[in-house]
Amino acid sequence: QHFQLPITPRTTMTEQLKLHIFQRHAGFPDISPFGVKLESYLRAAKIPYDSVSYGEHQMKNSPKKKCPYVQRSDINGGAPLGDTKFIMSELVKKGAPDFDAWLSESERAVSAAFRIMLEDNFYWCITWAKWATPEYKKHTAPIFFESAPWILRPIIGRSVRNEMLKALHRQGIGRHTEEEILCIARDQVTALSTLLESKKYMMGDRLCMLDFTAFGMLSYATALPWEHPILELVRKDKRLMDYVARIQRELFLDLVEAEAQKAL
Repeated sequence: QHFQLPITPRTTMTEQLKLHIFQRHAGFPDISPFGVKLESYLRAAKIPYDSVSYGEHQMKNSPKKKCPYVQRSDINGGAPLGDTKFIMSELVKKGAPDFDAWLSESERAVSAAFRIMLEDNFYWCITWAKWATPEYKKHTAPIFFESAPWILRPIIGRSVRNEMLKALHRQGIGRHTEEEILCIARDQVTALSTLLESKKYMMGDRLCMLDFTAFGMLSYATALPWEHPILELVRKDKRLMDYVARIQRELFLDLVEAEAQKAL
């Protein structure tokens, strides 16, 4: 999908960035929280890009065998570049806005700590709920593998799920009981909601880099029809749900409207 903002970009970069994602779903730009994070940054930074879904790229050129990854002639010598942290850092070096520039040093530290909490811990709690529980058969497999040939879906699904379960065990979350994982997730949702309080964005009335991560992770927990108690922690928090809806409208109104049209 081609995306070109109708207003003057903030940067002088005019070449289209190739953004490789998994797939759009339910009015959100990707089923991966990291894909949502990166595309949210691109739109806020007004960087023109073309999004390419998994069915077209199949991660053949992904340098880390993960999504998202990007490619543009002036980045990484023109070779594909993976990992949202390094992609966004490279774009800032090329003139894209650093949304943390307005933060104080102590605020930057808080922003960085919460990003690490969300990406290295909360992400795995949600992933466990989606891949290691009955939610996998009910929702995860039908959504994640809907574009695969039907005859191959069970084979691909088993293979990917086995890898996800191994990753959960290596990371550590997969070694806990359900009650322990719920406790970990509850503490993190409470911390994030407390940080947000009544502010428009996580650190104040302006976007910062934490917002792209938070929006990505919260949409990963709430955008799709999973019903696990870990995901309900977010859905029951009005502050966080209003925050997700607000950023979705601000950055992805076109996807929201397209989804609404499909429902008619």
